[in-house]
Amino acid sequence: PSDQGAYLDFYHAHKKPGVALDHEASEYVQHLDTTFNVKPYYTSKKNFEKRKIVHYHGLKPHQVLQALLGYKEDNFEPSVQFLVPLIVNHDDKHLVCLTVHDVAVSMVADEDNLNHFCRFAFPDIAEEKNTCTHLFQKLSMKQEGEDCMDVLSNFLPKPIE
Repeated sequence: PSDQGAYLDFYHAHKKPGVALDHEASEYVQHLDTTFNVKPYYTSKKNFEKRKIVHYHGLKPHQVLQALLGYKEDNFEPSVQFLVPLIVNHDDKHLVCLTVHDVAVSMVADEDNLNHFCRFAFPDIAEEKNTCTHLFQKLSMKQEGEDCMDVLSNFLPKPIE
């Protein structure tokens, strides 16, 4: 089962040993509201606006940024390549920007962690005058309702072959 399916199975089995959980909702546990499990490629505006937890299932934060910055699908692991178009062709990039903003705010609060992240996620960019660090600082200063694409367009890397 999925992560939440495993959660349901475990707690249902704890309360009712030997009784299989079927498609009916368990009387003891239920799926979390989707605002606790928002993924960057989701399309529901309500989920993004009321998000509690962004779940980077598949593409990780640096990969979402790489996709927005124009990295080609071939630059991603095969297991996540199918998610790249969901980010790149998202009908409302503002929603994706909300998740990028959340990461940026967290990252700039811890300079050592930000520097480590940039060295790992963007080794070519980080070496060029701390571009990655500046990118996150700019993104973190954006208001939550603002689009991040204008900031990202100023930090486009050299084309990757």
